Amino acid sequence: MFTEVDYKILELVLQSPEPVPSRQLALVCDVSINTIRTEIDLLNQELAAHGVCIRMKRSSGTSLEVLNEALARPWMHQMRDMLIRNKRLQRKYSERVYSLTRTILCAPDGITVERLVQVFYVSRGTILADIKNVRALLELSLIHISEPTRL
Repeated sequence: MFTEVDYKILELVLQSPEPVPSRQLALVCDVSINTIRTEIDLLNQELAAHGVCIRMKRSSGTSLEVLNEALARPWMHQMRDMLIRNKRLQRKYSERVYSLTRTILCAPDGITVERLVQVFYVSRGTILADIKNVRALLELSLIHISEPTRL
């Protein structure tokens, strides 16, 4: 599950023929360079299954590295299409709901509401309300995944 910042990072890295400086990523995403590093670490956890990773090199910048050509080619094609669509679509939920969804899905041993309160620096009530939206988002995602494609 990608966040808006993830989509911006992927878009810049996928479309740039040269490595993108971290400072440029931070400016475009309107976040700090440390946040860019954190997001790239999280992104790489998801990207590993697709045969690619994002490498950050202090001297040259951030670039996409293909680890497995057979896995990477179809994913990169699909991701480029998705990035184009993502620009046109409005997000239904807040950015926090997408980040919360990702945090919950990436937690290897689960995560408590108290920990989420600390991570997102919001109240317990806000987290519980957002979790309802997370459920709705995941249910919506499962419906789209499970529906057969008609030609």
